[in-house]
Amino acid sequence: MELFRKLPYLAWFLRKLLKRNGIESYFSYMRTKVPLFKKKKAIQKAKHQLKSDFIYVGDELRDIEVCRKNNIPIVSVSWGFNSAESLQKHNPGLVAKSAEDVVRLCSTCSS
Repeated sequence: MELFRKLPYLAWFLRKLLKRNGIESYFSYMRTKVPLFKKKKAIQKAKHQLKSDFIYVGDELRDIEVCRKNNIPIVSVSWGFNSAESLQKHNPGLVAKSAEDVVRLCSTCSS
């Protein structure tokens, strides 16, 4: 998991959320607070570092757009930056409404 310098509290919070929901072992890489126009570069960096296929979990409309352009499967979470209704309007594919949904949907993507 990547260490965060810019937003240590957000990274701490996400790790705690994953652990509380018993899903921290499903995530090998996290990146938070990517600037507006640097999502594409961040995804390309993740592809290079991971050297394998991965599933992107995001909470914004721009996550959907960047993943679509880069042929990356995405699971959008409904409790983040954009609402579930807003995400659905942009045809995100898979929307998780709970931590359990994230695990189930990621399993669906990887099989």
